[in-house]
Amino acid sequence: VMKVTFTSDQTSSEDGFLAIFTSSSMLCPGGSVTSETGFIFNADDSGLYANNMDCYWIIRPPGAATVTLQFISFSTQLDVDIVNVYACSSSACSNRAVLLGPLSGPTLPSSATSTTGVIMVTFRSDSSVQYTGFVAEFSATFCSKGSIPRDGSCIECTEGSFASSLATVCITCAAGRFASLRGSSFCQNCLAGYYGSSAGCY
Repeated sequence: VMKVTFTSDQTSSEDGFLAIFTSSSMLCPGGSVTSETGFIFNADDSGLYANNMDCYWIIRPPGAATVTLQFISFSTQLDVDIVNVYACSSSACSNRAVLLGPLSGPTLPSSATSTTGVIMVTFRSDSSVQYTGFVAEFSATFCSKGSIPRDGSCIECTEGSFASSLATVCITCAAGRFASLRGSSFCQNCLAGYYGSSAGCY
């Protein structure tokens, strides 16, 4: 929560200020989240979640190797108002596997990590009885330049290819350029008079 106040007196006037804010927290009904870190929650200003909620959050920081979700607080109607956590095979989350769930009641769930770099959280409530719901923090890990994410770890690009920051695939060097080492983050130009393959100049 952030509060900004401004007070002026009765004399003189100036140009004032312009401020732009961003937030990495997202309330239900959720949607797509691309921040590297942040929070999701399902209670409104009353401190309780509403009846008949149907919410989802797809957390997909670009280029992430893993995404971890850690519940900070949790309280829903037992066996009725349900939270599920999934690992997704793509940013659209059309194919997913259960990491945690169904979750309900007063017990704080364990953390969950998606090794695909995409995680989905869903929440549904019925038409009666409201609780405080949940607050969860998420964070992502990334590969260094010259490597790409695979199944929760990072693999180096082979000779003749490179990967820039947040890349998800290794790119073959263009004609006349080369990368002679594994884990390259760029391709070099061959000297004049030399022919270049992706792995070296001759």
